[in-house]
Amino acid sequence: MYREQPQASRVCSKAFQERSYGIHRQKLKQMKSVIDNRTPQMYPHLYQKLKKAQMMEELCSMIERDNRTLVKRMTEIMQRPGIDTHNSIPPRSLNREARKREMLRITQDNQKLLSRIQHRQPTYNHLQWEQQRERNEELCERICRYPYRPRQTVDERQGLYYYEGQDQQQPPKEGGSPTAGAEDAQV
Repeated sequence: MYREQPQASRVCSKAFQERSYGIHRQKLKQMKSVIDNRTPQMYPHLYQKLKKAQMMEELCSMIERDNRTLVKRMTEIMQRPGIDTHNSIPPRSLNREARKREMLRITQDNQKLLSRIQHRQPTYNHLQWEQQRERNEELCERICRYPYRPRQTVDERQGLYYYEGQDQQQPPKEGGSPTAGAEDAQV
């Protein structure tokens, strides 16, 4: 556990600490290095990698040679009169009807599921959640050391504010918060 040292005067102790820190920084600036931390000497055979460059050059020359042969073959094929292999009958799917039936069945199942979901009553009560949240915010206000800033409620996000002792809703004043109007009403 950190405990502060007893001191007669905070001003004097702060000045003493600043002076000690200044002396420490001055000593660090004047200190000379004991370790040689210069970059090591570079040897050309370690970073040139001549064998790798030679292998890459051979690979490139082999690829160029293969490309030239392929181009030569392609030009010969293009210059020859070809055989007509065009088929006038379009290809037919053998399972087209089965896929249609399956798609129709899936669509009907999805429609049934959607109607069941839409007609189902919700299990969560959002009003109860809102009341619990407001209660928790009140508790937080009571126990917080600093001012508590709660999130906006649904009504505040929609621009509706209710004030104590009033039956009507009022929009917030320009440049002011909704609580500012409530304070004016109470005064």
